[in-house]
Amino acid sequence: MRNNKDIVIIEGEQSRLGIGNDLFDNSRSIQRIICPSENAFELYDEIFNEALKIDKNKLILIALGPTATVLAYDLYKYGYQAIDIGHVDIEYEWYLRNATNKIKIENKYVNEAHNGNINIIDITDEKYSKQIIVTITKNKIIKNTCLAQNNLEIPNSSVKVSIIIHIYNIEHYLNRCIESVLN
Repeated sequence: MRNNKDIVIIEGEQSRLGIGNDLFDNSRSIQRIICPSENAFELYDEIFNEALKIDKNKLILIALGPTATVLAYDLYKYGYQAIDIGHVDIEYEWYLRNATNKIKIENKYVNEAHNGNINIIDITDEKYSKQIIVTITKNKIIKNTCLAQNNLEIPNSSVKVSIIIHIYNIEHYLNRCIESVLN
């Protein structure tokens, strides 16, 4: 990949591309659209509509199973530079570990390894959390404006609500807390 490029990663919720390795260290900026780890095609329209909001000067890297191939093609037709990168992050992790078999990678979704999807926990990497611009789930689209502006957008509503959450030394629970408030 070209150095100093702005990228947007569209990935499954537990893929966590580049987290824990240097795969994207040469990029200028990283933003993420987080989608379901499985059956993402069920939400294809929502994912596609969010992707259309991305600046066309950014490189879009998609790791979303079969959905990625269709999405990359559809975005290409709209003038985007979009690439289905498959399991490049997991392959890179295996390379770094000199793995000769498909092994699970701690805290990453690995559908190719035996028991590779168990014991995946929430990560508390602040840098990663700040890169997430949108999370798409079955019931809603959550924009990550709440961390930057302290405004939460209520899905399918024009009503905006400001919520103050007091925390002390428990920042690793903040994402769960925000999800709870939105639900």
